[in-house]
Amino acid sequence: MEAQRKILVVDDAALFRDLVAFVLARSGHVITATSGAEGLAAAQRERPEVVVVDLNLPEISGDTLCKEIKADASLRDTAVILVTSGASAEDHERAVRAGADDVLSKPINQRSLVLSVNRFLRVPVLRALPRAPLNTPVEIRWGTEMLRAVGRDLSRGGMFVETDCTIPDGTEVQLEFRLPETPAVLRPTAEVIHSRPGPERGLALRFLALDRASAERVDHYLHERGVEQQPSQIPVG
Repeated sequence: MEAQRKILVVDDAALFRDLVAFVLARSGHVITATSGAEGLAAAQRERPEVVVVDLNLPEISGDTLCKEIKADASLRDTAVILVTSGASAEDHERAVRAGADDVLSKPINQRSLVLSVNRFLRVPVLRALPRAPLNTPVEIRWGTEMLRAVGRDLSRGGMFVETDCTIPDGTEVQLEFRLPETPAVLRPTAEVIHSRPGPERGLALRFLALDRASAERVDHYLHERGVEQQPSQIPVG
């Protein structure tokens, strides 16, 4: 039964652990740990389907714990949700580079947390994040190069842009775009996951550095217009 599937919550703050355990109580059996070392031992012992872990744990940090889980052959399919404490884009980038399946920020949005965890508890597991259609100009810069594209799909993890140009996979780029009906300019860095030529031409981009305010704007847009289905174009996390 889905209610018996295990969720591991790792945080050194008792208040946060208790809050997350309470919020996720209906999603599965919640196990808690107070440190990265305790969390790794619990993951190896309990084999949870999902781990929710604070990025800035003392001693063994959350991103290090994520890497340890992904490097363990018996745990690499475990979904890891890293939770950042600060507003900086660098924290988001640390989480993405560690291999997190999703990245959330404190103060935690309970709806986003439940939706994210529940997706990873589904059978079969849907690793892709919820996405929404988009139609907005996007400026892409890398090195001395610049091109203009059109954003077509958006998830918390990245976006797909339509363009005739190709950029080598793995290239890190600077993006600039606005979400519809919002004045704020979003300027995340991203990595090119795939360049697609032909009729469905474009670039699949994974967000790297994304500040908390921008992440919250993306979340709000997805909550208002998101489509609960597995995307074929958007990067996983």
